[in-house]
Amino acid sequence: MDTNFLNNGMETLNNISKLAANVSAKKEQKADENMTNQPHSQTVEVKVGDTDGRKPVVLKEKTETHIHKVFPDNRELNEKECEIEKIRLANEHELQMRELDYRIHTEEEYRKERREREEYARRERERRQASERRFWRVVGIGAGCAAVAGLGYAAYTLYTDSRRSRNHGISLGKPEAVTLAAGEGTVE
Repeated sequence: MDTNFLNNGMETLNNISKLAANVSAKKEQKADENMTNQPHSQTVEVKVGDTDGRKPVVLKEKTETHIHKVFPDNRELNEKECEIEKIRLANEHELQMRELDYRIHTEEEYRKERREREEYARRERERRQASERRFWRVVGIGAGCAAVAGLGYAAYTLYTDSRRSRNHGISLGKPEAVTLAAGEGTVE
């Protein structure tokens, strides 16, 4: 093999690889351009037939979102653009810090309010339990008094009924003098 032939082959392969790199770079660049342009939607009114002066009803309205890059891609920023970008980033950072402080403050207020609600609920629960204990204590004392009174009445009626002969069907009536006829009986 000849060295010239090898050099020509290597040079051809190098040119082919450069060509492939250029073609793929163009495709990537087109893909990047498509990625930076955000899709947007619009509301479109379509008139069909006679509207008789009425406005058609919009079923669904989408908002348009446009994202514009401040500075073009693939180049270095000059000093003024750098200063503008620094100011924008500082403002954005300050806004984020304010939002974070607001969220922290809101969360602290929510926790404080929740603690107060829980404390109030606990106090109400304890007050309700004490009220129920007092109620059941009064009910228990009343039931105990009624039971003692009932037991006393039952004991009294049993004691007095046993002494009353008329309740038992035995009635002696009035005592009368017993007279015996003479000679009717013998006494031993």
